[in-house]
Formats: sequence, structure tokens, C-alpha cells
Amino acid sequence: MKQITKNNDTINENVNVPRLFTEFERQNQRDLVKRILIKNLTNEAVQGFFKIFFSSSKSIKIFWSLSLILANGLNAYLVISSILTYLSYGVSTSSKAIVENPTDFPQITICNNNQFCTRNAIDTLKQINRELNMSVDIFNETQMNNLTYDVKKEKIKLVYNAAIARMLSKNFSEEQRKNLGHSLDDILFECYFNNQKCTPNDFKWKFDRYYGNCFVFNSGFNASGHKVDMKRSLMPSSVYGLQISFYVGFHKNLSLFNSVYGKGGYVRIRNASMLEDDSLDGVFLMPGQYPSIALERKLTFHLPKPYSFCDLDNSNEEQKVVHDDSSLFELIYHSAYAYSQQFCFNQCK
Repeated sequence: MKQITKNNDTINENVNVPRLFTEFERQNQRDLVKRILIKNLTNEAVQGFFKIFFSSSKSIKIFWSLSLILANGLNAYLVISSILTYLSYGVSTSSKAIVENPTDFPQITICNNNQFCTRNAIDTLKQINRELNMSVDIFNETQMNNLTYDVKKEKIKLVYNAAIARMLSKNFSEEQRKNLGHSLDDILFECYFNNQKCTPNDFKWKFDRYYGNCFVFNSGFNASGHKVDMKRSLMPSSVYGLQISFYVGFHKNLSLFNSVYGKGGYVRIRNASMLEDDSLDGVFLMPGQYPSIALERKLTFHLPKPYSFCDLDNSNEEQKVVHDDSSLFELIYHSAYAYSQQFCFNQCK
């Protein structure tokens, strides 16, 4: 019951007053929301779909119907075509971790870090010292003690460079080169491979232009030059690898001469299937230490054409006719090794 006062008159009447909206106002709210929703939907990306139902013109309905059918058909065609194109490729990539047992053992080259180690080396260096007509004999202790370190180093370097040039010359025989360093029989203390004793006969002598006398294990040849089977490691552990101890010293009268260029040993490790090369990639070993070097071999295989463009095939006689004028091709073609980029680079140095 509500009392209404108007013009000083009091009117009493019964009025039902809702707390929020009247029924009329609620109906207006629903209509407003409906109009806003329809307006927004007809203005978005799906407007074509709604214009089919809300447009009063039949021509517009037909136009939008055909447009939607064609657009959806084209979209379905493109999606299916892309899927079919992807599935038509018969190429897949797989990666596997394979544990080889036994596995091919790498080729190991050991060298003394000093090319000049023996009494014969001293005689050669003294002769070169005299031929250079230097005022100082680098093997005369009294004369060298009167010089500063820098002057000593300069004198030794002159003799050293001249000795290297002579050692690398074609007139210097292999026998003379061998006499500059120790033989493996003299320096090999102990050797084990696959937990079995190995001997100097398992190593092939090799002259290295950087390190002089070196010895190669698992070269495919023994010390006398006869071909032997490549080595295979039975187990992946240091016990079944190559364990070697060798002397890396030199004649006592070469102490001053070799002090300029350091001491110790040098080891080069590479894939046994590659040709030997005198690269500088290796490990320097400190004398008196027993270091351990662990290796991991990684193999990569490429699919044949049309997935690869490498044409060099040692078994293809037709290619020999095409490339008959290439000396590099002849070298690789007649070798026992598979072609590789690194192999090509080594031949072009």
C-alpha cells in the first residue's frame, strides 16, 4: 500500500512495484540484446552464412549460398591436396644409436714432439751450423753461456730452420731421416691392444713433415710394409683400447737446442679408412704423464639420387671416360677409399 499526495489531496491506492524491472522493461531488454547480437553476427566473418537466413532478397540468399558452397569446396580441395602431396613423398628420416661390438679401431700416429733426438741429429746440426758461418757454435757451452736468452734463441732458430729445410729436401734420404730420431724398438716401453700385448711390428714407420719420425698403429701394414688386417676393438673400454708407453726424450747434448721448441709426445687420431695426411690436428702429451683419450665414432649415411647429388662412383666405368682428363679424379677413382669432401681437400693442399 502506497500513499500518494497531489495538490494537497491524499489518494490511497494499491500499486505492485517490482524491485528491478517491470515485465515490459524485461521484454525490451531481451529484444535489445537480440538486435545487438544479430547486428554483430551479420558484420563478422560469418556474415555470409547469416545473410542467407536474414536477408529479405532471394537473389542475395542465392548469391551467398553459392559463394559459401564454392568457398568451402575450394578450401576442402586445398586441404586434401596438401595432405595427399605430403603423403606422396616416400622419404623419412630416422636416427638410431647402434652399439658396435666389436668396432673398427681408429688409426693412431705417435711422434716425438722434437724431430732431432739422436747423436746423428747432433752431427747434422753441427754441420749446418758450420755451413751457416755463424760466429757462435750453438753446441759450444762456453760460447752459449755468454749470450742472452734472446740471442741464443735467434741462433738456434737459424740452425733449426736450415735443418728442417734440409730434412724436407728430396736429396735427404729416408735412412737419413730415420737416423735423426729414435727407432720404435728403442723407445717403446709397453704396448697392449684388446688386452693383448702388441709389438713394434704392429706399427708402420712414417716420416711426418712437422714431427719427423712417427709410427702408425692400424695403418693396414706392419713394420716390414706387408698388408695386414685392420684392427677391431672388442669392447668399448680403455682395457680393450690401445695402451702404450714410449720414450719422448733426446740426446743430452740437445737439451738446449730442443728447449726452444718444447718437449713431450704427439698423437694423431683419425678414421682408419681415410688416407694418411700430415695435418696439425692432434693431441700433445706431457712427458711423465699417462693421459687417457676417449673416442666416439659418428657415421652419416645419405640416400642415393634423387636425394643426393654426389656422382662419384668408383665402380662406374662410364664416369672414367667423362673425367679422363682430371688427374685428381684419377687419383680418387683408383684409390681404395670412398670419396669424401675431406679426402678431396687433403689432395688439393
